[in-house]
This record gives sequence, structure tokens and C-alpha cells, in this order.
Amino acid sequence: FYWAALCSLTEGGPSQAISQEAQRRLLSLFHDPVDKASVEVETVLSQLGICVDPCLVENLLQVWILNCFDHGKDPDTLSIYYISSFCSHSCYPNASWKKGENDSHILIAKRNVNAGDELCISYLTQEQLLQSASLRKQFLKETKLFTCSCERCVPGTMNADLCRGFRCSECGDCAVFHKLKHRRGQGLAGATCRSCSAEVSATHAAKLLEAEQAAETRLVELDDGGPVKKGVEKLWQSLCNDHALLGPQHWLCNRIWKLLERRFGEAGQQALARQMRRQQDDFRSQ
Repeated sequence: FYWAALCSLTEGGPSQAISQEAQRRLLSLFHDPVDKASVEVETVLSQLGICVDPCLVENLLQVWILNCFDHGKDPDTLSIYYISSFCSHSCYPNASWKKGENDSHILIAKRNVNAGDELCISYLTQEQLLQSASLRKQFLKETKLFTCSCERCVPGTMNADLCRGFRCSECGDCAVFHKLKHRRGQGLAGATCRSCSAEVSATHAAKLLEAEQAAETRLVELDDGGPVKKGVEKLWQSLCNDHALLGPQHWLCNRIWKLLERRFGEAGQQALARQMRRQQDDFRSQ
């Protein structure tokens, strides 16, 4: 991001200067204007011996952080497309984008779009879109400085996060979903099973949340280099037994199936790998 900001200078930068019009357009994109540069920006300029206005670089830095698209890998490169940068975010976007010929930016409708509808893209990766609403909103708040209010993140006719499903203690179906809007600590207490209409008690809600936290903690350990083979299979077995509390319509279950697909594929167990892929497909289709 710092290098991109430095390459957006009209003079005095480390690379070929851009035009004043190009810089004006960059600075017209969403960011919170600042009148004082951060210590980090001032340090970078000092170390590189670049004599430009630190506040200008700070504002350009924020523009790149909040508006850029991933352009390529190895090396990692970023790009900003002026018109596309005005597209709002949605966790249920009606458009996606891809890189075209000559570095063009192509918007593609994901479903039928009526005249006058706003085109929305996702600022999240495909994997992040499958996480719970609370995690998606937290990431967007921290990285893009806004609170998502799309149809998947705020309650409409159904106050339920469909990426955070639990098994009903009465009928056993995965038909209890964490509420999108709730009082503190009341995300599951009082929720109603969509299959049998049983209501979740406060005691059972605590058990469900405890099981969720345990599964997430174990996944973090696996991501940090824990024993993947035995660890992920143990998690899988715990989600398949008669006493399972999570899923299968839960984002943590989807993460586990993805790990298992890779593990089974590496072990040559293609039938099991395909089964894990089908589980992920089922999760995404809900």
C-alpha cells in the first residue's frame, strides 16, 4: 500500500509520475481525509529521501487501502479502477468482476438485474463471504471503515444468520440459527427451530455457543500448524455423531470440509475428497 501511494505522486516519487488529473481522481475516491501524516508515513519518506507533503502521501495511502482491487500474485500487485471503485459492497452481490484484456476491469452480473438496481460487488473473498455475519462485519469495519447493512447482515423478515446453524435439541435438525439482531448474550436464547418450532432455552444456548467456541479454537490451532490429519478428522467425527451440536449449515463445518478435502486429496482418497466437496457445495447453496 505504501509503494502504491508513492507511485501515485505527480512529482518526486520513486517511479514515473502520474498526471495531476489521475491523482485528482484518486483523491476523489472514498477515504477519510487527514491533515496530519502518521509516524509510519513520515518514517518511510525520511528513509527513502523523498521530499513531498507527508499528508498527501497519507491520503493517497488511505485511498489505496480502501479502494484497491487485487491485480495479481507473485509478486502481489494492486490496482484501482475509477468507476468500479464506486460500487457498493454487499455480502449478497449482484455483480462480480474479473480482469480483462489490456488490464481492463469487467463487471459481470451474477443474476438478473433490473433497470435502476444498484450494482453491488463484494469487498470480501469467496471464503470470507461464507463466514458468519459477525465476522464479515468485523472485518469490513476494521479494513474498510464501514458497518455492513446488506440483506445478509441485518435482519429482514427472518432474523437469522444462515451461516451459523445449530442442531435443535428436540428434533435434531440443523434448523436453529443465531440471530442477526439481539441483545448482548441473547443470540441463541429464545431462537426458534425452523423445523419443529421448539424454542432454545438459555441453558441449551450456552451449550451451543460453548461447542462453537471449542470448534473455532481447534480450527485456529490447526491453522497455526497443529496436527492436521488427526485433528481435523477428530473434529469431523464430532460433527457427525448423534450428539453433535453444530451444523452442518455452519461456517466452521464448511472450513473443516475444506481442510478434509485437501487432506483426503493428498492421501489419494478421492471418493472422500469428493464427498467433502459436495458438503461445501450444499453449504453454499443454502
